[in-house]
Amino acid sequence: MRRVIPCVLLVGMLSGCGGRSLLPYAREMGDSALVRVVGVDTADGGTELTVSTGSRQASESALVLSARGETLPEAALAVQSLGDSYVYYGYADQLVIGEEQAMTGLEGLMDWLARESQLGLGMQLWVVREGTAAQAVWAGGTRGTAERLSQLNTDSEVGAASMGCTAAQMMSVLAREGSTYLPAVVIAQKREGDGGEGQAGTPLPSGYGVIRKGKLVCWTDDDTARGVELMEEQVFGHAIHLKLDDGAVVGVRLEGARTRVEPVFREGALSGLDVRCDVTARIVQTQRRLEGEDMERLQNGLEQMVGERMVRALELGQYWDADYLDLKRRTQLARPDKKAEIGAQWESAYRALTVRVDVRGTMERSFGM
Repeated sequence: MRRVIPCVLLVGMLSGCGGRSLLPYAREMGDSALVRVVGVDTADGGTELTVSTGSRQASESALVLSARGETLPEAALAVQSLGDSYVYYGYADQLVIGEEQAMTGLEGLMDWLARESQLGLGMQLWVVREGTAAQAVWAGGTRGTAERLSQLNTDSEVGAASMGCTAAQMMSVLAREGSTYLPAVVIAQKREGDGGEGQAGTPLPSGYGVIRKGKLVCWTDDDTARGVELMEEQVFGHAIHLKLDDGAVVGVRLEGARTRVEPVFREGALSGLDVRCDVTARIVQTQRRLEGEDMERLQNGLEQMVGERMVRALELGQYWDADYLDLKRRTQLARPDKKAEIGAQWESAYRALTVRVDVRGTMERSFGM
């Protein structure tokens, strides 16, 4: 039986007469809150979402909104009900994850990112060490946290902060290998000169959080974090210091690193990895004139320091059974003729692999030294 609905009813519904309109509620552009930072935490078995617009105008403070829900979509809907502005996520470029949320798991977050049309996968990710995402977002105060986090990502290009990671990169690597690392920040207490502009604190780079099977399992210390960056060949601008036999301190800046990973087979079985790193450094400060033997000692000290840092980064992955440095893919690229064998043996052999690190350093003098 065919049913005919009079057009007048549909017209009434579209116009909003006698009930809720089927058309979206119209708002002026000035009524929209353009979110720049999204923070995600666990809360009472559910999810807490904290968002910030950043500083909207010179005369306006950043708008920060926070709400909870059983799921991320529910929390986002609750945020929408706050204030007098339409919350728009299309401009969000920073995603902050609280420590407890990262330890609980990132699967739900990744699913939300993949399905939420307003959010782009190019957002930069940060995980808060010993803190919550809400604390990181609120630390920006009236200026907001967006500019601070964006600057940290820029600083990573000159070695002044942890390497950045986007949502797309995290999701791709976790889907392929199951382990990765995310840049970490810590909320520093307020002090003079910290860039916090008088707020409660400011996010500072704090190494990396290692993710295994979608969950945070550990943090890196400073030396291990530098080892991660050596493995990734991201060391330009890193500043270190070396000591000579008489106690003289020499300031050195790393100029570049080239790292290669080769698999080692014994009787057809994958038994180890050979990691080779060629690193170049330049002297930028010295307390006395350097002689030829001093340069040789500095080169040996450079090789020892680089080697120890790389070993720490490699051992951390084996201890947690987390191939967060993507070693499986690297070895397969190094030996494409053994790709199938490496893939078949990797899961059972990885933790017991004998890893040998060989570092060859080149120490250069600065101009006029």
